[in-house]
Amino acid sequence: MMPVFDGFEVLRHLKSIPVIMLTARRSDADIASGLEQGAADYIVKPFSPVELLARVKKALREAGLSLPDRREI
Repeated sequence: MMPVFDGFEVLRHLKSIPVIMLTARRSDADIASGLEQGAADYIVKPFSPVELLARVKKALREAGLSLPDRREI
């Protein structure tokens, strides 16, 4: 859990970028709330790195963005 604000409060302030919520909160109500408040995706811990990367690529693609070329990193 975050020390000052919870993830839902942060999500309300980040409207211009895709946000993927990575959380231990797994209730149907929490998942629905995160998605309804604008999260691009909601991933419950534990998760695999392969799944996370696929969901990041999907969220960026839907936002018209992409990951940088590895040579640019």
